[in-house]
Amino acid sequence: MRYTRRTSPTQKRSPRALLVRSGQLRTYILSEDGREITINRLLEYDVSLLSASCVMPDMQFNVMIEAEKDSSFWSIPACLFKELMSESIA
Repeated sequence: MRYTRRTSPTQKRSPRALLVRSGQLRTYILSEDGREITINRLLEYDVSLLSASCVMPDMQFNVMIEAEKDSSFWSIPACLFKELMSESIA
């Protein structure tokens, strides 16, 4: 998937793991009074599991993701990512 600066990919479908190919993404949540609280920034080759509830079942919250630079990333169903990680010998 490709996103230009300032567009926000949404998570309307099943939870996903994001693997950043290029660019910079910012993960944030909204406080009760509407302020943005940055959780982290994702750079080239980073992985975000914050929207992957089946990988981290005890942590469920909505996060927003903003492309701070033109970005390209892979979006993988979280349960598939978990299965691949459990089978990995690395």
